[in-house]
Amino acid sequence: MLRDKKVERVYLVRDRKGHSPSLSVVDCSFWVTVKMQYLPLVIAAILVCSLAARVKECQKEEDCTRRWPQSTCRNGRCACLENYIRRKSDSRGWICLSLLDASTSMIGPPLSCPLPDGAGFRVLLKDENSAAIYCDSVKKPCPKHYECIQIIGQFSPEWNGVCCPRQEVSCSPDDGVELDIDGWLPRWFFNGKKCQQFQWNPFLAHSPNTYVTKEHCESYCLDPQKR
Repeated sequence: MLRDKKVERVYLVRDRKGHSPSLSVVDCSFWVTVKMQYLPLVIAAILVCSLAARVKECQKEEDCTRRWPQSTCRNGRCACLENYIRRKSDSRGWICLSLLDASTSMIGPPLSCPLPDGAGFRVLLKDENSAAIYCDSVKKPCPKHYECIQIIGQFSPEWNGVCCPRQEVSCSPDDGVELDIDGWLPRWFFNGKKCQQFQWNPFLAHSPNTYVTKEHCESYCLDPQKR
């Protein structure tokens, strides 16, 4: 503990007055000396923050569209397409959450997951009564293999999202991809080795292993294996 008389004087004034001392009470040279001791740490913190601010998610459109179809690069940050909203993802960094229902092209439910695109409300985690399980990424995390994705337009002091399949689940070939002969939307799924195309029926969507483009599928399921 410091025993400098000026330090003791500071604590004495603070105890008696109940607040920090003014410069009229404490010698300014003392404060300059103390602050100079921490100057290297302050400078280092400023440099770290400056470098972090310069780190860009993207430099060109392809950096974004590979991670999420039709997203764009704006000032070094990937932005989602119209009718999508960007959300944080623990397993992906970020995702684009569709506001539309893929089966009707109308506004979809506020409780939804990013995959399948436009039908994520069909794969969110539910309880035994088929009710959505709410979560908070800090106070109320999701169970294993699920992550908390902030929902659209509904909030509570206890939760701010729903539990959605993590990246590793979305790439599982055993997750029951529906290869329906009546499907009409071209999509891709990961079969355990590569991304394969199929015709998707959004009314039967029960698997997050469903991607709009081949590049999107590969960025989810193949790129992580290379890192």
